[in-house]
Formats: sequence, C-alpha cells, structure tokens
Amino acid sequence: MFPDVNNPTYPGASVGPPTIDAVPTGIAYDGKSLFVSTLIGYPFPEKLAQIYQIDPGKTPVSPVVYRSGFSGITHLTFNASRQLMVTEFGFSTPGRIASGEDATKTLLGLAITPVNILPSSASAETYYLLQYGPGMLVKLTTGE
Repeated sequence: MFPDVNNPTYPGASVGPPTIDAVPTGIAYDGKSLFVSTLIGYPFPEKLAQIYQIDPGKTPVSPVVYRSGFSGITHLTFNASRQLMVTEFGFSTPGRIASGEDATKTLLGLAITPVNILPSSASAETYYLLQYGPGMLVKLTTGE
C-alpha cells in the first residue's frame, strides 16, 4: 500500500477529492531493493509523484520514499550506469524522461505522452521509448 497524497487544490478550488491515490506504475530491481514509481491521480498535481524503495528482505515490508518531486511518473528503469530513469506522462507538465535520482534533471524533454522505457539487450547506449498519444515506439541512443 502506498499512502494517498493530500490534494493541493482542496478545499480552495476543490478540483477532485481531498486526497489523491498514489498509483504504482513501474517497478525495477537492483539486486537487493525494489523501486516503485507512482502516478498521482486526478487532478494530476505537479511534483507530488514519488519513487519508493522497498527492501523485500525486511518484515514488515515498508515502502520508503527514495526520491520525490516528480509529475505523473508512468515507468522507471535503470540505465547502464545503474541510475534510475523515469518517464513522466505530461498531465500537468510536458512529457519527458527524467533522472530518477534528481527530479529537476531532464534527460529528454518534450516526449509525447511517454508510458514506458526499456533498455536494449543489444547495446547499453540504446533504449526504447513507448509514446502513448501517437502510438509510437522510438529508439533512443545515448552518449553514455
């Protein structure tokens, strides 16, 4: 279970309910911990989505905030340097690929409704990005 988020528009403008669901959208494993991304539901406020770290060896299992300050995370994966990358859909901000280590760092801006990113099994510098709106699968090559 991931905690709900207080709706920043409530009670003033009252767009949506008093609290908003934190919906898990992606999961990555680094060999010892799980990392789970969340998408904060309607009205999709900026900078409230988080990445949680879960140690599956500890009981009770308890998610801990790993990084915060994201908007509409739809997926996450590790890059070749074992750093997290996240896709942000673009509900309240432009869609993008961001560093999962620093929410202020954009790796690829103006992605069109990105929902998934996967590393290539053939090259550490290649990723595949699925963009929901145009229904496109885009091959990306980095300079890592």
